[in-house]
Amino acid sequence: MRVLCFLQPGTNSRSIFQGLIRGFARAGHEPLVLELEPLFKARAQPGADPARLATLAAAELARLCREHRPDASIAMWGNALTTFAGSLREGVPVSAFDILDLPHICYWLDAPHWASQSTWLPFFRHPMLRAPRLTHVINNAATAREMTDILGFGPTHALPYAIDDETFRPFPERRDHDLAVSVGPGDPDPTPAELAALGDDQPDMPALRAARAALALARLARAGGVVGAAMPLLEPLARAHAASPAMPLLDRLHALAARDESLAPLARALVGDPAAFATAAAIIRESRAFERAFTVCWLARRCSVLAFGAMSPAWPFGGTRLGEVPFEDMPRHYCRATAALNVMRWQDEVGINLKPYESAAAGVPCLIGERLGLDAHFEPGREILPFTSPPHALDLLRTLRDSPAEREAIAANARARVQRDHTWRTRAEQLLALVHR
Repeated sequence: MRVLCFLQPGTNSRSIFQGLIRGFARAGHEPLVLELEPLFKARAQPGADPARLATLAAAELARLCREHRPDASIAMWGNALTTFAGSLREGVPVSAFDILDLPHICYWLDAPHWASQSTWLPFFRHPMLRAPRLTHVINNAATAREMTDILGFGPTHALPYAIDDETFRPFPERRDHDLAVSVGPGDPDPTPAELAALGDDQPDMPALRAARAALALARLARAGGVVGAAMPLLEPLARAHAASPAMPLLDRLHALAARDESLAPLARALVGDPAAFATAAAIIRESRAFERAFTVCWLARRCSVLAFGAMSPAWPFGGTRLGEVPFEDMPRHYCRATAALNVMRWQDEVGINLKPYESAAAGVPCLIGERLGLDAHFEPGREILPFTSPPHALDLLRTLRDSPAEREAIAANARARVQRDHTWRTRAEQLLALVHR
């Protein structure tokens, strides 16, 4: 098949998409690449007319399709929807891809709730998101359900992330750290209680989470509107989520409403307003966002930690801080450690991010904060090591340091699993199967 790929500018996201493009080629398909950067730059010029530029871009897209006859197309997020002008069909907005009768995949590397600094909020429930030739893909089924049931997206499928196994592979680096962790932006500033707890050998994580839940509730109460009116529902929802996120947030919301019929109207109002739901969900989920930075800094006081990426300077990290590194160099840094560390920022409750696949492909076992549905991606204990608290992570690390044979076995199992199930070649075939099902 011939696949038209709209490649966006950027750093890591661009490299990730280039890995997927190579995956199409390795699966025997023919990727055609159209660079979006010139179109983005034209739109950003002073005095630019975005509507006119989108119309011109759509005309150029039609020309390319006539010339090259692609069978399908794909872009990260909704980039193609905002770049190429659509039209009306019987009074209903449709995408440029409907006009061209070209199947198009919107691959949401970040969920639309928070993608592009939440700029998609005004477009939720827009008919364009349900245009017939569009297929949306996200990394987990719980977020896919939120997208279809609340945000108004058309067919949305859950597929795990994947990696380019030529980029992420073992390297013979000198192992000079206990842990390697890829970090990113978005960590909240620490509270005084969290800073103090970094010195505790057994930090009271439930108490820290409860304190964050109280801060979240104060923000929810100030939000006003539908969110403020829903406080009798949001208060038990936020406290239950902080205590244990082992249930998708939407499922927990419906469960609370089912147990108490007085909450049902509030639940209906909240899910009936996608922007209000996205706002409330983000605030509630932020109550656990501190755990990534806390875990990294807590461990760095007790073992040697190598961190790369945009880590918040507000947290007192005592390890080796590399800052941003080229995407292609990441596997070398993973290979410098006994194990990799991954803690999610809890923007969702199900699924995992890219990092466990990356470290596994590099031949490095991963310690991961326990996640719902983890066993769908890796076999816990054999291919990946989930932990429930920072001290538990430290215990697992010490076992790996003391048992080189066990470390190597877990690393080999994880790498074999990635090569079997989680490469972009495999994912490319699955994506095209979704389009043509």
